[in-house]
Amino acid sequence: MARKPRYPFIEMLTLYQKPVGYSVLLLLLITGWSCQSASTPPGKRKATIAQRFEKPVTPAEPKVTEDQPVKKSTEPTPTDVQPVPDTPGKQKATISQRFEQPVPPAKSEVRIEEPLVKSASTAFPETSTPKSQLDLEFAIEQFKANQYEVAEYYLKKSLMAAPDNPQTIRFLPWAYFFQKRYDKSLIAFESAHTHFPKDAEPLIGMGWSYVAMKFYERALDKFRQAESLSPDSYEVHKGLGFCNLFLAREKAAQFHFKKIYVFGERDDLEEQWEQWHQDLPDKPVEVAPSHIRVASLFTLDIEAPRYRSMLSVFPDSQPEHYPALEEAWRLYRKKLFKRASAAFQSLPQEVARHLDARNGLAWSLLETGNLIEAEKIFNETWKQRGRFIGTRLGILEVKKSLQAKASVAKHYFDIHKYRIAETKFAQLNQNYPDWSYPYSALGWIALKRGQEDEALKRFETALDKDPKDPAALEGMRHLRGTLVSKLYQADQKMRQGDYKNASYLYFDYIEDQRSRPTLTFALAKAYSGLGFSQIGKMQYQLAIQNFEKIKVREEYESHWTKGLGIAYYHLGQYEEAAKNLIVADTLIPDHKEIVYKLDWSILRSWDTATAKEYFLAKARRKPLRASVYMAVGWIEYQHGDPDLGVEYFLKAISLDPEIAASEDFKGILAKERFGWQVYNHLGWAYYHRNKFEDSIKMFNTALASQSRSSEALKGLGYNFHKMKKWKEAEAHLRRSLKRNPNSHPVTEKNQGNEPGSNINIVTSARTKLGRTLLQQKKYKEALKHWLEALNHHPDWPEVHDGLGWTYLKLNRLAESREAFNQAIRHQPLNPLSHKGLNEVKYRLALKKM
Repeated sequence: MARKPRYPFIEMLTLYQKPVGYSVLLLLLITGWSCQSASTPPGKRKATIAQRFEKPVTPAEPKVTEDQPVKKSTEPTPTDVQPVPDTPGKQKATISQRFEQPVPPAKSEVRIEEPLVKSASTAFPETSTPKSQLDLEFAIEQFKANQYEVAEYYLKKSLMAAPDNPQTIRFLPWAYFFQKRYDKSLIAFESAHTHFPKDAEPLIGMGWSYVAMKFYERALDKFRQAESLSPDSYEVHKGLGFCNLFLAREKAAQFHFKKIYVFGERDDLEEQWEQWHQDLPDKPVEVAPSHIRVASLFTLDIEAPRYRSMLSVFPDSQPEHYPALEEAWRLYRKKLFKRASAAFQSLPQEVARHLDARNGLAWSLLETGNLIEAEKIFNETWKQRGRFIGTRLGILEVKKSLQAKASVAKHYFDIHKYRIAETKFAQLNQNYPDWSYPYSALGWIALKRGQEDEALKRFETALDKDPKDPAALEGMRHLRGTLVSKLYQADQKMRQGDYKNASYLYFDYIEDQRSRPTLTFALAKAYSGLGFSQIGKMQYQLAIQNFEKIKVREEYESHWTKGLGIAYYHLGQYEEAAKNLIVADTLIPDHKEIVYKLDWSILRSWDTATAKEYFLAKARRKPLRASVYMAVGWIEYQHGDPDLGVEYFLKAISLDPEIAASEDFKGILAKERFGWQVYNHLGWAYYHRNKFEDSIKMFNTALASQSRSSEALKGLGYNFHKMKKWKEAEAHLRRSLKRNPNSHPVTEKNQGNEPGSNINIVTSARTKLGRTLLQQKKYKEALKHWLEALNHHPDWPEVHDGLGWTYLKLNRLAESREAFNQAIRHQPLNPLSHKGLNEVKYRLALKKM
């Protein structure tokens, strides 16, 4: 029987392909449904040479790389692409329409399949599995990995096909919430409450959203409604407590906190609140966490390491209320760690397997000194249950404890008592054989004694266990008068681009080590470095020979697959290049050199139909990878529809402006009738990345081809505004408005109320001109433009905010207050509008004094 995949192979669905209810359609329109998403980079895959594939494959299963922050994904959002004008009488398909349609089977007999890696989750989905369920499963996996933007995208896809799926309805608002998009989460929670009016969770979510938006009375009302449905809920009493704190009703807050926190915890909470209260309102309290080390209402210090607020919305996190589990945690909170450990271990299997129980057991073992067993459970939980904050902090705490265990040995090393230190580190070696640090410490002891060969062996052993061990790497760099110094001198030459001298040093090291019976970590590193230095010297055949020698070292698979792929690419053996680079792409995801050479290799070696199918499939799996759109664009331009090909180029450029550096691509633009439009899109792509000089060059290039381009003039105005060149900005914005008074709006990202939160602000050439005139103190003229903008866009927060500041400068305080109130009503998370409103209130208060 085929295994059920974790990450499905997904096709796009559209509104018109699946019937949806009016309420769901309305919800999606309100919440700004978009086809843009982020994709998590795949982790390392291991496979034998025999398992390697000979022909096209789809990308391997994504695996989120480990990181510290617990926040939304930082993938860039692609900008919208304007379609290139069509030829008369012929209707063109857009990119989204192409993706919405099923991909026709390739004419080639080659079948596209997943890489034959060791992961069991990379198999194709069973055809009987509903597509919406596969989308939902993938979304939940991304939610557990804290990739909330990706989760949001696939949750909305699932919602399109199955509007009444309770899991989709539940997790979508939380995906918005943890991205700190509280206005969107509020709407989604309201929809969830409509579907499930007897469930307290949507009301709780609405309450927390209102808290984040500083509407504390509304939040209090929602928590009270939730209390009527779930009077004993931990989250309800916590929400009621904090709402009352924000409203300065301390007695009511204490009443609710007493129901969920013990005496010592309440004291700690009071101390933390006092610290927070001193910083209000300039530094607001975070509701959703932006980082695991930053306290927030959802990650209070007193709730560590259980973090019940995060746990309550974590998928598959805990069973229904189970007294034995609560008792185990009660013992832990009372610091009775041995009894807590025994209580967690005695839980029934159906309870013990859940995240809450596994996390509690691991922390209890950690507190009782069973570090290795605790580390094992933490790591298993992290891999199998998701990126829960309690698990992550547990892993870090284990490492900290292990370092503490080594503190005595390190003390003797620091005072130069190497014999005692050696004994202590050897004991650690025996107790923790998989820990690299004791090996590297023993290497340093050997180095201090002048036993350089022994030091080398110890450092290499440490690096075999952990290739990133800092002590071992530093030790290797400090070896002087030995062969290893050549290796690190060679690395330095490589980083400087001195491939000739780097290759000499790598070769000398290899020659001196040929007598070794095994291929050590350092020797494999030398072969790898020699291979890449030979690529730099265009000695591709020699490079291939050296990369072939390190295939026996599993940890160097990413090196030799990348090296072989690049070498074969430069030799023109594109099929061999593609075969190696596909593997390298799964091991080093989204590396530009690998990705671009891989895609060009496929274009030059596979038949057109198979290549197109491959790239369209990859676009579904990695919708933010620019090279796949460039590749499809080339296929369309050369073999299909040139206009559609240009549209794909625009999509690629919006994701990665540097992709246009290709000489082949420049050649296309020179021949293309509407090539100047591409430079406008390049200009905006650079602008949104804050590369203003590059953006200006692109807009000027567009103007050189099309001197009347209002879009290029507008872009120059925006850039000069960002650079605070107000006169230049004003001149270009006026020219743009003269050419086109109703040009396309521009969506810009600004800092929200909380750290780590962003808000989208829709602007136009007229609103930007209003801001520019404000900076030059031309208040009356600015007011004319803001009022004109208000006639066209009465619901834009930017317009009301600009009016508020203009009226404030003109000392028309009542009108300013009304404008800021309107701005906050339309965009509650804009700190600039709140700042303006506070200033108006302050001036009004001074008038009354």
